[in-house]
Amino acid sequence: MFGTRRYPNCVLSLFPGLRKQRIRLRGFFLFIAFFASAAVVSQPSLDDPDLAPGKRSEIIRQQEDLWDMRKETSPVVSSRWDLAALLPRTSVSIRNDRFEQVYSGGLTLEIPAGTFPGAETEVRVIVLQKPADFLLAGIALELPNGHLLESSGMFNLEFRSPNGTRMQPSRPIVARFLSPKKNADVRMYKRETAWNEAPGKVESRTSSDCMPFELRSEDSALAFQSFPVNPPPGAPRPRLLDVSFTMGQQPDPASSEKNAESSEHNGNGPMQQVTNPANPNPCGQMEEGPALVEWIYRGVSSDGWWNFDTPKPEFTCIKLSEPARSDLNYVAVGVDYLGMSFGQPINGRIYFNVLKNSLVKVVALSTSLDPMRTIGWMREKRTPARTAHIKTNTAACSDFGSLLWQKVEAKKFKDKDAFLALIEMQ
Repeated sequence: MFGTRRYPNCVLSLFPGLRKQRIRLRGFFLFIAFFASAAVVSQPSLDDPDLAPGKRSEIIRQQEDLWDMRKETSPVVSSRWDLAALLPRTSVSIRNDRFEQVYSGGLTLEIPAGTFPGAETEVRVIVLQKPADFLLAGIALELPNGHLLESSGMFNLEFRSPNGTRMQPSRPIVARFLSPKKNADVRMYKRETAWNEAPGKVESRTSSDCMPFELRSEDSALAFQSFPVNPPPGAPRPRLLDVSFTMGQQPDPASSEKNAESSEHNGNGPMQQVTNPANPNPCGQMEEGPALVEWIYRGVSSDGWWNFDTPKPEFTCIKLSEPARSDLNYVAVGVDYLGMSFGQPINGRIYFNVLKNSLVKVVALSTSLDPMRTIGWMREKRTPARTAHIKTNTAACSDFGSLLWQKVEAKKFKDKDAFLALIEMQ
């Protein structure tokens, strides 16, 4: 570049001004670099509770530019990560000529009639709603700009024709997800090669007394609900009523009689209280736990991974005390939050970006396919409350300790309960 070009001594002796110009330019660039660094260092701390929201956002943007985060993607795990096979899967066959509801875990899918061609479609679903699920899936929750994500529920969809051909929906599918009410700013993200925010807004539904639930006829109390698109004249029509009761109370008798009268007209017998089979508590209260909220997204347009998420632009970093090993995959998974990060080797150590002031478990898995495989894990620990990033200064990352190591038979990696018990995670 201009200013760093080296001229031969014979040229410098003939034109002494070039030597002075080179010195002045070098000094100028050093001054600019020092000034830029000093400007960042002199910024108020993100950990300051009195920091104004506007100033906080400005500092985060400046840090992104300094770290050059937008040009990076999250680390890619080894192709030998084979724990995803341990995740439970739901497979449901639906009719394409009518509206269908499919349930799996805390997820409800509402599929309009005519979404797929042909007579039937097989819907395959994987739902992640516990910390251990995110570890098994092996998918980091990190945006291309470096920000971490905290999930409120993640799921994978696959659509197949009767002959096994992969299919894509021609109409938007509605996804509803029940999860503990923890975050307010929940958005929908879709994963292609990286996580990106999906178009459209995420809605929420909750109640201080009780979650709404459904009254269905006895014949309609199935794992998925079906409604004919064009039923023949005189055919019975199942009715779906949204109601909400206070926990521990019975429905109003007059209301029950009215519902029963309505059911006589559709020919399906008396109405009964039927909740989502995957979420048997109708009032959305977990035992001695927080209230639930239902997140609703109406724009699911393809198969693949979808995630109800909250971006976390402020986080911290940790490092392991022991030397990094190239034959291992290192992950840090949230224990009191839903999310996972891959470890990054830097100067012979393993570093992680994680949510601050949160419980985290670190696990290291061998990439070997030998009958005996190495595994390392750490009992859950709380991360520091200060803001830090591995690209700012690795010295700012807290030492998180060492792992416990063990050689285990490869068959343990094929048994979900045995594997989770081994690393003390359920």
